[in-house]
Amino acid sequence: MPALEQLILIWAAVFVAVVAARKARLTPVLFFLFLGFVMVNAGVLPHELDPFVRGLAELGIIVIMFALGFEETTANFISSAKRSWGIAFFGALVPFLVAFSVADYFWRHGSCHHVWSRHDRDGRLADHDLSAQ
Repeated sequence: MPALEQLILIWAAVFVAVVAARKARLTPVLFFLFLGFVMVNAGVLPHELDPFVRGLAELGIIVIMFALGFEETTANFISSAKRSWGIAFFGALVPFLVAFSVADYFWRHGSCHHVWSRHDRDGRLADHDLSAQ
């Protein structure tokens, strides 16, 4: 499929996505992803785009990143970074503590060695060589 046909189909999908997003009062990104998924998997667009279209897409992403960077203030960026690290910290710490507590409850031992080691039927640690696996 020629590059011009690919671009026409992609821009038509962008137009449909924006119109659908406005009617649904949602972000158009969801519709971009959905239409891209449908068009590629239905065979309307090829899995590998023309090199010109791919280069144009990469250039567009770079321009969008620069535009977002120019709109961002340093104070807003720092406050967002603090909030993101807080969310990431608690989003990782809480699941880890819950999983560790469940493992500790089932194995009734605080040592990770016991959790990941092999035991025979009598509960004794089985001798095994990890390098042989």
